[in-house]
Amino acid sequence: MTKTSVSSGTETKAPPKKAGKLKWVGIGLGALIGAAALFMATKSPAARPAPDLKADSTPAAVERGQYLFEHQLGCGECHTERDWTRYGGPAKGALGGGTASCWGEGYGLPGEVCFPNLTSGKGGLKDWSDGEIARAIREGVDKDGQVLFPLMPYENYQVLSDADVTAVIAYLRSLPPVDAERPKTHIDFPVSFFIKFAPKPLSGPVPEPNRGDPIALGKYLTTVAGCQSCHSQVDKEHQPIPGFEFAGGQLFAGPWGKVRSANLTPDPETGLNLSEAQFVQKFTSHADPSVQRAVDPAQNTAMPWLAYSKMREPDLKAIYAFLKTVKPVKNQVETRPQ
Repeated sequence: MTKTSVSSGTETKAPPKKAGKLKWVGIGLGALIGAAALFMATKSPAARPAPDLKADSTPAAVERGQYLFEHQLGCGECHTERDWTRYGGPAKGALGGGTASCWGEGYGLPGEVCFPNLTSGKGGLKDWSDGEIARAIREGVDKDGQVLFPLMPYENYQVLSDADVTAVIAYLRSLPPVDAERPKTHIDFPVSFFIKFAPKPLSGPVPEPNRGDPIALGKYLTTVAGCQSCHSQVDKEHQPIPGFEFAGGQLFAGPWGKVRSANLTPDPETGLNLSEAQFVQKFTSHADPSVQRAVDPAQNTAMPWLAYSKMREPDLKAIYAFLKTVKPVKNQVETRPQ
């Protein structure tokens, strides 16, 4: 049996019967792809119920939380409007009030990451329980069970002790309320799916570090302050390259221009070759208000010097003590590439 083509006047053979089978295979494959897409769209991040905890609101707890929020964890660096026309990007908006703008492709991000209002005002944490805030900080899941983009360093904050995380919450509760609905984060597919695997629920209480051991304390502080995250080399998927922990070289592009993180390993030629006193002074010198001079934004710094400049001396010495124990890596870094 033949079939005449009206358009060309040529004859074509009827398709073989197996084409019918292929049709159903195609339909089945389409259904499978559709099911996979549905799974990918609905897959929820791993999460446990928000812990039942209540932050202590004593003056001592609030003071401790302020120190952590402003000078160790660097929360205000992202959740506060910054003035990048001045060195270090000092705050120009309400502390913790979130930002009206988001970080997108210019920062090398797959979509737009926005920084929410952390005060108790409308659009902030007003309706969040203390347990929900703690879970978001350390486990990367928000009030509604949605994943937070890992620019929020909850992987680092997983080691944040119960005492420290509740102190941070006590401080957040003390901030003057800001009524502001900030833009929502939007991440492009397929990254929006894969980040759902990032949260790792805690399995129990998180103890305090041994504050009597400078090296143990220094390891804790370099983790929660994000030192290793920024000062380690990463691949194109932004995964750490083994053997280059603390060796610097990671590129950061933003309103500060383009900078690479320094080598913090104790390599005598290319790494941390400062004395303890010099290391401490390098941080504390940025506490001088004159440092916040007008500067070309493209020649600014991504390093949160203004926040870390007010870290207490024992904490800075503990960080130094720990960094001196990490593996030396010879890696010459040009921190301000052309």
